[in-house]
Amino acid sequence: MKKKVLMATGITLAAVMVTVGVMGNTVFADQAEVAKEQIVYEQGVVTDVASDSQYQMLDDTSFVLSESSVKEENLSDGSIVVVKDDNGESKALEVTGLEENADGDGYIVTGKEADNIFDVLKSVSVSGTAYVNPSDIVTMDGVSIASVQSDNVRSRGLLGMFSFGKKGTAELTKLTLNINRDIEGIGSINGDIVLAPELEYDIAFNTSGIQKLRLVADNKLTFHNLSVKCAKAGEIPLVRLPYTFANGMFTAYLNLDLVYEADGSAYVTYYVSGECGVDYDGTNTRFVCNYTPGEFTYGVDATMKTGVKMEIGLVAYGTFTIMDMNVNTGFAGDLECNSNGANTGDIYYYLDGDYGYNSVLAQYGICGKVIVYDKNNSVFRYGF
Repeated sequence: MKKKVLMATGITLAAVMVTVGVMGNTVFADQAEVAKEQIVYEQGVVTDVASDSQYQMLDDTSFVLSESSVKEENLSDGSIVVVKDDNGESKALEVTGLEENADGDGYIVTGKEADNIFDVLKSVSVSGTAYVNPSDIVTMDGVSIASVQSDNVRSRGLLGMFSFGKKGTAELTKLTLNINRDIEGIGSINGDIVLAPELEYDIAFNTSGIQKLRLVADNKLTFHNLSVKCAKAGEIPLVRLPYTFANGMFTAYLNLDLVYEADGSAYVTYYVSGECGVDYDGTNTRFVCNYTPGEFTYGVDATMKTGVKMEIGLVAYGTFTIMDMNVNTGFAGDLECNSNGANTGDIYYYLDGDYGYNSVLAQYGICGKVIVYDKNNSVFRYGF
C-alpha cells in the first residue's frame, strides 16, 4: 500500500493494559481514555509489511519479506518501509539492499534509519493518555520494586501494586521504589520513593510545521524515610518507565534519578505533586510545571540536597526525538546543630527545568530553561 491514513477513534483499552486514573480515580474498561489518531504517510511509504506471513525482523535494520510482497510493493533501494518489532514499537527504514534468503523463501531486506521524519510522514494528529505496561518497567542497581497493598488487590508481587476495576482493568495507583544503595564504599542511601505517573499527549504536525505539541506527566512523588549518609554529591538512576502509543509510532519515556548531597547525614520525608511537561500551541511554548510541596519532615546535620531529576522524552519511530525535557525538584539546605541543640541555617524547596535542546524542534526555537523556585523565591523556605 503506497499511501495510508490510519484513523482510530473510540479505542477502549483491553483489560490487560495498565491504565492510570486522573487524580486517583479508578478507570474502568468502559470508561477508559479515548485515543484519537490520524496519521498520513508520504506517497510510496510501505506500512503493512507486518501482515506478510513471512515477515520477520532479524535485527534493528533488516527483516525477511516474501517475494510476492517485494514485487507488489516494488521495493528497491531508497524505498521507505515502516516495520514493527516484537515489542510493538515501529521504526521507519530506508531500504539499502535486497537479497534472496539463502535459508528459506523470500528476501532479506536491509536498511538504515530514515534521514528525515518528513520522508515518512505527511501529517500526524494524535492525542490521548499513554499507559505503562508493568512488564516494561526497568529498575536500576540498588533499586527494587516494593509491593504496595491497596484496595481491591487481587494478587501479590508486581501485580500487587495495582488496583482493579469492575471489569479487571488495572490502574497504576502508585509504584514504590525501595532504595538500598552503597555509594562507593563511603556512604549509603536508604528509603522509599513512591510515584504515580501518567503521560498526556496531544501532537499535531505536517510538512508545513508544528501545529501543537503537548507532553505532560501528571504524578505524585513521595520520599519516605530517605536517609543520606555520605560526604559527596551525585545522581543515582532509579527507574525507567516506557510508553508506546499511536500504533507503535511514538515511544515516550520517563527516567527518574535520585539527586543527593550530604556533607554529613540527613533524612527526609516529603511529597510533591502536580503536572510537568511542555505545551506548544503553534506560536508559544509553555513549560508546564505546577509541582507543589506537601508534608515535610527532616533531620539534618549537613549541607544537604535530596530530590529527583526527571527526564521525559518523545521519540518517533525509535529515531527522531520530537521533544525532551528535564525537571529538577526537591529540597536543599545548609543546617547544623549548635551547642544548644538547636538547628541553625535554612532549608528550601527548589524546582527548575529545561526542554527541547536535544530535539528536532530546537532548530525552530522550541527550547528553553526555566527556574520556577530557588532559594530566593521558594514557596517553602525555613530559616533557623
